Amino acid sequence: MKLQTLYKLFFVVVVTVFASCVDTLDKIGFTIQPENDRVSVGTDTLKLLSRTIQVDSVFSRTKYPILGEYIDPVFGNIRSEYVGEFYYPENQAFKDGAIIDSVRMTVSYSSIIGDSLAPMRLAVYKVIEELPKNKDYTNFDPKTKSDMSAPLGTKTFTGRNNTYRTETYYSGNTTQTIKIYEIFTKLPKSIGEDFLNEYKKPDHGMLKNTDTFREFFPGLYVTTNFGNSTILNVNLTSLNIFYKYLDPKGSSTKTDT
Repeated sequence: MKLQTLYKLFFVVVVTVFASCVDTLDKIGFTIQPENDRVSVGTDTLKLLSRTIQVDSVFSRTKYPILGEYIDPVFGNIRSEYVGEFYYPENQAFKDGAIIDSVRMTVSYSSIIGDSLAPMRLAVYKVIEELPKNKDYTNFDPKTKSDMSAPLGTKTFTGRNNTYRTETYYSGNTTQTIKIYEIFTKLPKSIGEDFLNEYKKPDHGMLKNTDTFREFFPGLYVTTNFGNSTILNVNLTSLNIFYKYLDPKGSSTKTDT
């Protein structure tokens, strides 16, 4: 009785092992797929030729210009500069008794290409002709529309200077904080005085709307005149006019605010 039971157990084990040895999954799917539905896959080699064609204009309507110069070992010298207008803030007003203190242009950027420690020098020139309107592509030389006799201001900088602020961006559950580096360039105080004198005219003179403001202040031409190792990805270019005035209600000592 015991021998018969052991024999049956042994027989089941042998059959199971034998079935496991011959089992294969390589052909699953192909055995039920029609011959006409099978796809043949192969490779090939193609030869493509390309070339660079110089165009007569470049896309110029951008809020994020690039500035600087960089010598690449493969592509050679890369240089970029920009010229642009400014938007006069709506309902902007000077306080009564305003006295211009200083004028400053700020170039803000968050990323660079090249050497972050090599010195560069920024130069700002006054635009003296109104820039083309409503054109996405332009090909004019900024120097022909600017007063190139002398820069309004210059500033030496490095790509990772010590002047920066932080901005935090939120996207869903993700938070990202980035550094915004800034280059401050002092400009002549006379620019601010011209703005103030124009504002004091009836109906605020040429500061009353965007079109007349473009005629009053056509813009600035921003370039570099020293260094060839850094290119900046500019986020914002702003013109700041600082002034002081006497607030009759806010100062017991009658000092400037």
